[in-house]
Amino acid sequence: MSWSAWPSPPVSRAPGQVTPLRRGFATAARAAGHDPLEIGRQGGWADGSHVLASYLADVDRVKNSPLVGIGL
Repeated sequence: MSWSAWPSPPVSRAPGQVTPLRRGFATAARAAGHDPLEIGRQGGWADGSHVLASYLADVDRVKNSPLVGIGL
């Protein structure tokens, strides 16, 4: 049986509800240094997605923090 033969579960989310698996993929990939455009395309976001940009900005904010690497 091919994977395409498996039924997809229905997806029901309220507007603005975060999908943890998608966000986790995006943030982990960005933390590993992957290109935002490729992350978005692999994760199914539209090019220029504001939601994806907000996820990636959270990662960049932490990675670029002046507290990183000072031993605190």
